[in-house]
Amino acid sequence: MRDTTGHHLELLAYGFGDPDLLACALDPDDPEHGRLRVLGDALLTYAVTRWLFERAEDDDASALLSRREAFARSRGRALRACNLPEGAACALLGATVLDGAEAAAIAMVQRWLPPTLPPPAEADAIVVFGEWHQRAYKRAPDPPTYTSEGVPPREYWHATLVIEGVTVTGSGPRKQDARREACKQALQRVATASE
Repeated sequence: MRDTTGHHLELLAYGFGDPDLLACALDPDDPEHGRLRVLGDALLTYAVTRWLFERAEDDDASALLSRREAFARSRGRALRACNLPEGAACALLGATVLDGAEAAAIAMVQRWLPPTLPPPAEADAIVVFGEWHQRAYKRAPDPPTYTSEGVPPREYWHATLVIEGVTVTGSGPRKQDARREACKQALQRVATASE
């Protein structure tokens, strides 16, 4: 493996007290590499959430979570700024934390983030429908019934919900997609009925 230590120290703007941690973070064959990735991933989530919290002062909790979801879906692009694969970047963050430099790791993440806030992600219809049903009926919605057509792996799923006596169906290539479409249909039905 070529020596990239200087490049990674430059990214961190931090000098490791324990150079073995840096070596472990950069060596995917090291047994501790995976554990460092898990720790680094947790720090990444925290640093991004804090960054969003400080910049999106007008967002309520739901909007803040939505922005964090949008980042999570595109985090591979955001992490390209460090010129490392996502796993190596997370391992490097984990090693930095274990070396006693959590603040340096957070600062590194903040340098990788885009200069502007990501837009909130579209709300998940399954979550929105579940929240609406909980408010309206004081209980979680009944699970949908599923049917499929075709044979694996080319199945096409249909999910059926009964809402206020009306049957709604959604379809998709996966059960989750079919359920999401059924929830969208149910929410549209509820919105139309309340007008």
